[in-house]
Amino acid sequence: MNQNEATAGSVPTIRFTTIEDLVREKHSQQGDALRVTSVSLADFNKIDKEYECNMIRISQYFESSQCMLVSIPTTAHEVLHLGLERTIITRLHQMGLDDDWGLTGAVTCYSQGFRSGGGNGSAGSADSSMTPYRKGQYRGFPTFMIEAGCSWSLASMRAKAKWWFQVSNHTVKTVLLAKLDESRLTITLERWEERQQEQTSEREVEWEAACQQTITISDTGSNPPVYLVTGDDLMLNLKLLLLESSLEQEEYVAMTIDDFQLYAEGVFEYALGRHAVSR
Repeated sequence: MNQNEATAGSVPTIRFTTIEDLVREKHSQQGDALRVTSVSLADFNKIDKEYECNMIRISQYFESSQCMLVSIPTTAHEVLHLGLERTIITRLHQMGLDDDWGLTGAVTCYSQGFRSGGGNGSAGSADSSMTPYRKGQYRGFPTFMIEAGCSWSLASMRAKAKWWFQVSNHTVKTVLLAKLDESRLTITLERWEERQQEQTSEREVEWEAACQQTITISDTGSNPPVYLVTGDDLMLNLKLLLLESSLEQEEYVAMTIDDFQLYAEGVFEYALGRHAVSR
């Protein structure tokens, strides 16, 4: 069993029958996640091909276990990742880097050799993604991914972050997790990156993925709303995200405490309707 499947937690699970039944199941769910079993490679290919028609957002698919994880775009889920994407894009614009980035959204990415008949392929998409823009050059994987989760367990989100580094052959450089705990009215942000381990002449380069930064944002329940931010500014390294080694010094895109306050307002007040409770 894949690590993500094992840590899916309380995510509802159904057995795949038809795409029409899957669409109905998706619309009947209250949360933002669904686990689907018995999805053959042929079924996956059809679901993937007909996305524009059925809008089944494939979070991950594992050919060996025929398991597919589906993200459901609830209002809370969408605000959770799009609020981060919008702020980061604004900061990049202020730095004059509009032409250096390409937004790749929820593009589906595939493991090397997927559909080749080996039986161990996998595929998936993040909620938001960005990649360096190089005219005439196509990149199979973005360098930056944002993963949002309400129903998803934080453990499963962390497992997916690690999976992104592996499946992309280390092309993905940074994964930003945004986990909403509605019962505690808390958002947890985690910035995941890889670090190279010591290398000897006999061994290949080894990488270790780990959380490099954690930020929590909590609704204090006050009236008017006040959001408590624990942690420093979110720092995204441009050398990693732009693959630009020519930068003379480390440069970062920063998301500040003030940014988090506005972001939290969008999640707690707009997505969850907290304004109706506290005012």
